[in-house]
Amino acid sequence: MGIAINLAVILSAAAPAAAAAAAPAPPTDEANITVHARLRPSKADPLVRINEKSYEVVQGLDTAVVAPLANGYKAALPSPLRTGLRNGLRNMGEPVVA
Repeated sequence: MGIAINLAVILSAAAPAAAAAAAPAPPTDEANITVHARLRPSKADPLVRINEKSYEVVQGLDTAVVAPLANGYKAALPSPLRTGLRNGLRNMGEPVVA
C-alpha cells in the first residue's frame, strides 16, 4: 500500500498567486509525477533487520569497550612510544610485502 502525491497539485497549492499569474495549461498524464512511499522494507535486502541489529551491537561494543581502550592507550603511552610501536608493527609486515 503506498501513498500517492500529485506534485502538480502541491506546487499549485503552495504558490496560488504564481500559478494564477502564469496560468499553465492543464496537466496531462505525462506531466503528472506520482511518488509512492514504502511502508515495509525493500525486498532488495532481505537481511535488513539483521543488519540493523548487528550495527547496533557493533556501535554498543565500540562505545563500551573499544573507545575506552583506545583513549586509555593514548593517555598511558606518550607519543614517541606509540609511534615506535606502530612502526614496529608495520615493519613486521614488510617481509610479506617484499
